[in-house]
Amino acid sequence: MPRVLGILMIVFGSLGAVGMVYNIATSFRFHDDGYLAPDDIKRLVTYTKISSFANLAIAGLDVFGGIALVKYKRNAVNLAQLYGLANILVTGASLVLCFTLLAPLGAMLGAGLLEGAVVTVAWSVVVLVLSNRPAVKAACINE
Repeated sequence: MPRVLGILMIVFGSLGAVGMVYNIATSFRFHDDGYLAPDDIKRLVTYTKISSFANLAIAGLDVFGGIALVKYKRNAVNLAQLYGLANILVTGASLVLCFTLLAPLGAMLGAGLLEGAVVTVAWSVVVLVLSNRPAVKAACINE
């Protein structure tokens, strides 16, 4: 069981890291296409950088926790739980930041972020539940 959860954490964490690196790289290239005011573009760039760097750190925690689970390391359960809690907290903070910083941009942006947040929190809850199972805790005994 820890190995399956670990592999899933590595895969999802790696995909998240690639996505966040792409977001960071492209956040410097926002341009005025006539739909957004210059102040809105600045706020969007600021939000994108803040959330992408925070989520990149979370993705790293996801990958390292997954590697520890695959290797049945003693600290694997703690890393998985730390990832789950940190991801829920960062997602909540990101939503608050989005709705305060980007409120003038409309509901469409917020709706897309809300959908992503639901999926993100659902995965975090799955990790928290599965990493708390007695079989997982008992299997992770390696130094």
